[in-house]
Amino acid sequence: RVALTDLACQIFAEAATPTDPRGGQFIIDQIAALAFQAAARERIPRKKIRLAVIGAPGAPDPATGRILLAPNIAGFDAMNVLDAFEKALGVAVMIENDVNLAVLGENWLGQGQGIDNLAYIALGTGVGSGLMLGGHLVRGATHAAGEIGFMPIGADPFAAESLRTGAFERAVATHAMTERYRSLTGAQVTVPAIFENAATGDKAALAVLDETARYLAQGIAAIAAVANPEKVILGGSIGLRPEILSRVKALISLCFPYPVTVEAGELGARAALIGAAAIGLGQLHNTLFGVDAPDGRISLPTAQAAALKEVVL
Repeated sequence: RVALTDLACQIFAEAATPTDPRGGQFIIDQIAALAFQAAARERIPRKKIRLAVIGAPGAPDPATGRILLAPNIAGFDAMNVLDAFEKALGVAVMIENDVNLAVLGENWLGQGQGIDNLAYIALGTGVGSGLMLGGHLVRGATHAAGEIGFMPIGADPFAAESLRTGAFERAVATHAMTERYRSLTGAQVTVPAIFENAATGDKAALAVLDETARYLAQGIAAIAAVANPEKVILGGSIGLRPEILSRVKALISLCFPYPVTVEAGELGARAALIGAAAIGLGQLHNTLFGVDAPDGRISLPTAQAAALKEVVL
């Protein structure tokens, strides 16, 4: 998904397409082509595009340009992704973890407005989190903070597959849900079908939702114990489902000693896009006016982005 915005937060062009499964340079070329096609449709000259903010799963390595801990995208751990994007787009590029962008988006225009200590968990094909503490985005020593898929919860953390995809991800994400349902019924179905079956009273589907929510509640409790966020926001194709949210809310008090506020995100699939717009606008503002955010805080524009919010809603 790509979008072109101006300094007033107005979206001029937007486009989306399924990610190229071949990964690597194919994805970079795909994103560049999508951005230029969107610009051409709205007759926006390429020379007016000044900065690109790329949201990617995993941990961007500023020293090498690689993106690590992203098992669902082939090749990004073996190439300089930053350089490749700059060559393909012809502009300066910032790469940020996609869930970090989502927590910024929700903090700017969504469920987390006005909250300095905020966690966001995206659960779908994979699982990851973004964390803000004291108004600062937490990236960690190697930009791998928030890679909660590797928490030693749910599956054997010493198994070879856990080292590749993460023990927690193996217990809560899409593949875990479909495999859990298959083990109970012998049927291989999609995650949407599991939710549909649960709505009709399918006991196996209900058991899958219960167990997924149970593991997710454990993960939230782990984040709360370490970071003590004021609110935890759920996103992603699974995390946004009300069936998961209601179960997690009921379970969290059974596995953690003090209240934890858990809510679904307001921005849905656009949270990362909004976060990318925010961090990009902040960077351009700082560059143009020579102003840096105090105390290392993320510099975000004021939340008066009516045009952007209308698109979201």
